[in-house]
Amino acid sequence: MNALIDDLLSLMKTRENARLEFKEAKTNYDSHKLTQYCCALANEGGGKMILGVSDKIPRCIVGSQACSNLEKTLSDFRKNWTRATRFFQYRRFLSA
Repeated sequence: MNALIDDLLSLMKTRENARLEFKEAKTNYDSHKLTQYCCALANEGGGKMILGVSDKIPRCIVGSQACSNLEKTLSDFRKNWTRATRFFQYRRFLSA
């Protein structure tokens, strides 16, 4: 097997934590939620969000079409990320 598949199978045995999230996302996944999870992972110093794998142990690969239009997904992510970082900056400014 190749290293990527080996890594995925190894991660599937692991419990979710602050740096690892699994989402089934078989057909779609809300881009705003995706951005929130990515922000949370970034706040933890990075991590992995794996779509297309069940989030309950024993995990199984269910596949995902959530990001079938990658350009739209990335565009939505950038818009949501900008809003999230602006909110953080304003909130930080107001609490100073």
